[in-house]
Parts: sequence; C-alpha cells; structure tokens
Amino acid sequence: MPHVRLDVGPLQGIGVIVKSTSEVECVKADILSLIDRGVVANGHFDHILDISRLPPPQDLYDPAAVEKAIGNAAITFDGYFNLPEAEVTAAVDQFRAWVQAVERASGQPEAGDSGACWLWLLDSTHPFVRALVQAGRVIVNKEGRYLACLTEFDGVRSVEQREQMTLELAKLVDAEHDIDCTYFSVHGGQGEDDVPYYVDESFLDNRLFYNIDF
Repeated sequence: MPHVRLDVGPLQGIGVIVKSTSEVECVKADILSLIDRGVVANGHFDHILDISRLPPPQDLYDPAAVEKAIGNAAITFDGYFNLPEAEVTAAVDQFRAWVQAVERASGQPEAGDSGACWLWLLDSTHPFVRALVQAGRVIVNKEGRYLACLTEFDGVRSVEQREQMTLELAKLVDAEHDIDCTYFSVHGGQGEDDVPYYVDESFLDNRLFYNIDF
C-alpha cells in the first residue's frame, strides 16, 4: 500500500500477513533491522502470519480451531532477543578467535589508504548474528547492514589489506555457520555511515538485504 507507513507513530503489536515462507524471511529481516536500528521499539511488530501455513477454511470450524491455526502459522520475534548468556559468550569467543587467527596469519602491515573495515553479515536472522548483535559486537548502519567490528585487526594496516583479511574471515564464518558475508569499508573515514564506502558485490542476489519482487 503506497505511502502507508507502519514504522512510525505510537503503534504496538502489529501483525504482518504474508502469503509464502519466502516472504516471511524477507519481512522478518526487515523488521529486525528496524528494531536493531532503533527505528521502532521491540514490540512495535508482534508477529508475521504466513497464510500458506493455514489449513483449508472448512477446517476452521470454531473459534478455538481458528486460534490454534493462527498460532501455528504465526512467527514471533521473541527468539531473536534476550538469548542465553552462555550462547552469546560462546559466539563472541568464537568470532574473536577467528579474527585473531586471521590477524596472526596476515604478515606485515601494508601501506595504502586509511579508513575503517567491517565484516558485513547479510543474514540478520541467524542465531550467530543475533548473539553478536546482543553482545554489541555487531552494529547496524542506517542502510541496515549488520557490521561486525574487527578490533583485533591492526589499525596500522591499510584498509585495502584489511578488506582482503576480512574476506578470509568471511570464509571461516561461512564455512561454520553458512552465512553470506563480506567486507564493508569506508576509505578515509571511520564511521559506518560515512561515504564513500566499498563492498564486495558477490551477493547482489541475497534477498534478505537486496529485496526484490516476489
């Protein structure tokens, strides 16, 4: 519905109805991005209802059956926040160990441009990413990119060298957790919203970020 804004105003408990599981995944990623960026509060959106998971109308013969069917077809956001502390700690420790390993294997610092570089994780719904978000290890920029801070990388290294190091880190994360990820860098700046920015374009078909027509 053009011009209808559901991310503004004092609204609470909004349910979003979609027609397929693939739409659920894209809408869920968009809603999580709104929450993580602070555009809306947690609770602004309550659930996503996938009507493809509803039984035939003739099976919805009484209010109890309708309520049960809706409950089975609804996806809520509770499981994406307030993860167990042990799960969060394990994810942070694993990620830190990978970043440190890449740093140790990268040889001497190379000259080049100054700037900042992050690991861009394209699946904001993945438990590993959710744990890093909860720990503050991942930030979300204004365009909705989930960027993992790489503080273990030597800041003396050029941003070009850190981009290549981040690609090596991305292979480790993808091999273990099956998450599309790559570098996101800002040359000559330090902020995640600065321009110009640079990014590997290998994942232009990733629908969780680059939403396309269904």
